[in-house]
Amino acid sequence: MLHYQFPEIKTIDDVLPHIRGRDEFIVAERPHFVFVNYLVVTPSTFAWNENDTLGSAIRRECRGLIFNKDGTILARRYHKFFNLGEREETKKIEYDVKHHVLEKLDGSMVSPAFINGEIKFLTKMGLSDVAQNATDFVHQNFELYNKFMNNLIEYSKFTYIFEWCSPLNRIVVQYPRSELVLTAVRSIQDGYYIPFNKLDGIASKFGVRSVDQFLLEEIDTTPNIEGVVVRYHNGHMLKIKTAEYVRKHSAKDSIILEKNMVSLIINNTLDDVLSFLSDDDANKILLYQEEMMNNIHQKIEKLEKIYWKLKNKKIDKKQFALKYKRFMKGYYPDLIFRLYNNTDSLFEDIIKLIGNHIYTQPRLNTVKYLYSSKETGAPLWVYNFESDN
Repeated sequence: MLHYQFPEIKTIDDVLPHIRGRDEFIVAERPHFVFVNYLVVTPSTFAWNENDTLGSAIRRECRGLIFNKDGTILARRYHKFFNLGEREETKKIEYDVKHHVLEKLDGSMVSPAFINGEIKFLTKMGLSDVAQNATDFVHQNFELYNKFMNNLIEYSKFTYIFEWCSPLNRIVVQYPRSELVLTAVRSIQDGYYIPFNKLDGIASKFGVRSVDQFLLEEIDTTPNIEGVVVRYHNGHMLKIKTAEYVRKHSAKDSIILEKNMVSLIINNTLDDVLSFLSDDDANKILLYQEEMMNNIHQKIEKLEKIYWKLKNKKIDKKQFALKYKRFMKGYYPDLIFRLYNNTDSLFEDIIKLIGNHIYTQPRLNTVKYLYSSKETGAPLWVYNFESDN
């Protein structure tokens, strides 16, 4: 159901009964606040249940709810909404319902809160590096945001939802400069969204920029945008992403896990991803690939040296199996046997071994010694980005 009434939330006790026993949600205690957010989405996580309409609506609110330590609600960001065509309720745009088409910015959702008398911006999970960058930006540009910060106490019954767009926080779209863009103002307790036609006036009053309007037909012809959000007059929404953005975001998703990275490398499909990534991301991947290949070749050189030492000492396969095999790690003895059997390519043998272990990260970890440095553990793959999708 799309046009349901947003539920009233006064305290965390209004939420907890509806997510109890659901592992896809997290209740995170932080020094100043308690956050309620979802971690993963299963088919039932945000499904609409006509026999549990309150629970269905509450669960869709669990997208970065913030509560004070006493349990009272402090901030209420966007409810969970979906892509056009993703669910039965978003199969089509309801043109007969009053709406605006707004740019979907490709940054991170943040909102301000008072912490120890100081305004700080928080993401869905609190004081992250992304949130700190946004906070630092506001303090560095005090004159620009002074009016907004001075008015924040007066309008404390609302959550001001911004998108933090910055070269420091690139998801897919490259923004030339750092900027906070006001995308919505929402009543904290009842979930009411200030109508978009009033949002621009609020932004002007505070001296900040509000999100731009778009025409639907401009989506796939406008470069450097994520897509648009169709926002109905009652606050309900659906999102439409450009085909180009979806391809690029999928490419970034595919390299978050090391096992996916290794799969791309050993299956020679890395080129399919590199063209959709930034130069920085592409260079990081190519460096990982180079270290991985160099390490494999070093392993082969060491194994070949061991093999020729054995051969020079007239040690055959049977003697190796009986006397020496137990002193070697993992698949190294098998690879020595392959040398005894005149393998066509020890490199190919190692690649196949790695390929048999890429289905889960723990499984891949059991053969990582085949392509990593004993001294440094390189190549190391750590890659993430804080996105609101």
